[in-house]
Amino acid sequence: MKDQNNAERTKAFERIVRAGQRAAVIAHGMLGFARKSATNRQRTDIVGLVEEVLILTEKDLAKNRIQVETKYAGRPTAWVVPGQIEQILVNLVINARQAMPNGGRLLIKLSHDQADDMIDLLVRDTGCGIAPDKLRRIFDPFFTTKEVGKGTGLGLSMVYGVARQSGGTARIVSRPGAGTTVQLYFPRAAKSAELDPG
Repeated sequence: MKDQNNAERTKAFERIVRAGQRAAVIAHGMLGFARKSATNRQRTDIVGLVEEVLILTEKDLAKNRIQVETKYAGRPTAWVVPGQIEQILVNLVINARQAMPNGGRLLIKLSHDQADDMIDLLVRDTGCGIAPDKLRRIFDPFFTTKEVGKGTGLGLSMVYGVARQSGGTARIVSRPGAGTTVQLYFPRAAKSAELDPG
């Protein structure tokens, strides 16, 4: 405010406004986690959830030199509990970032598997990968590939559990030094369909 250069003051205020808007979006996303903690499935815009998670994790990914790429085939909806999907997406993004300590690329891709009428959500990193002997147990509760004290072993187990509870499944492909791909499948919600409350 003390700067007499109007152009510089305008730039400074614009930066403040952008920072405030970003903070508001992050706060909105965090409140969304709390609001969506119910267990009722609903027709959900998966692209919207991905975008919320990327806003929440944007600063952390940028600081660790992670380049993010997204590919969406339209805006498919799925019958899921939104808060659960956000939680497992955050888990997968953090896992990917931890697997790329020197930076790398994170791809999140969303498509419609027409053969099975499922929504295919793919999360792929270019990180260190997972050894075959550990990959076989990756969805087991309390199993972790991280150092002692660095992980609980519940993250990927939760990812698999949420996918199954949603009527879908999860699979993982990984090779040491070649990165990891996690694919989640959820039942597509047709626009005219109604969710069976049972």
